[in-house]
Amino acid sequence: MLHGVGATNALVELFGVTHENASNEIDFCRGAHVRLSWLREVYENACTNRQWTIVARAYLLHLVRGTIYVDKSATLVNVSYLGLFVDLRMTGGYSWAKVALTHLYEQLGDSSYASTRQLGGYATLLQVSLIIL
Repeated sequence: MLHGVGATNALVELFGVTHENASNEIDFCRGAHVRLSWLREVYENACTNRQWTIVARAYLLHLVRGTIYVDKSATLVNVSYLGLFVDLRMTGGYSWAKVALTHLYEQLGDSSYASTRQLGGYATLLQVSLIIL
């Protein structure tokens, strides 16, 4: 897991943002997270500047956060997932299905507590598996 300085450095290195911009975002989110709105700005700036590797990283981070690693936060993205996209050539070799199921099972376990009011995880995967059964 990335924290503080490590998260800031990852944002600077992989998104090409300034250290001040990355640090401010980490501080604003109070941890190794960035807002989806901030991620969209990075994406749009990279598109404007034709920085396609950064565009791909931002898009994939948003996609993975919105499908596989869905949590109860509607606006934050964990920076540690950015580590999956350091070398974009490797992403096709990852076992995304196993990761999605593992994360979903973890979220289902968390939702079994009486105090839990929401379910995180890829709910579409849960719905499809219930239909198949």
